[in-house]
Amino acid sequence: MLKRKSADNFKVAQWAINKPFFDVAMSRMYYAVFEIVKYYLFKDRTFFNNLGIKEYELRHINMPTFLNQYLSYKKVALNRINIISISKIAQMSKNRQKADYCPVGCISESLAREYINYAEDIIKFMNKIHMESKA
Repeated sequence: MLKRKSADNFKVAQWAINKPFFDVAMSRMYYAVFEIVKYYLFKDRTFFNNLGIKEYELRHINMPTFLNQYLSYKKVALNRINIISISKIAQMSKNRQKADYCPVGCISESLAREYINYAEDIIKFMNKIHMESKA
């Protein structure tokens, strides 16, 4: 369910950028990232058991930390693009809050277009590492 919600939110973000609804785009792209990370973290029960993390503890504020712990646990090799994209998650969360709670027009087109690239990279990366761990 979360994987599908992530894909749906990403499609809405892409649509919103082209309308142009940049606040909507920022909000939806962040949730696309949050949901795909949550999906894979919840899917790997061993990760939670080994680190003593409870599923309900995954919140927006600590998602980047849990993602970094997960990548370390999986011994995932990161390339430069992945590192940059993952490092943008906390700021993406702040931009999402700004987009959701400030008056209309708080997110610029350039910011939305920049961050949709980060979101797309994170989603592809999460899907890729999951596929590699199956092989």
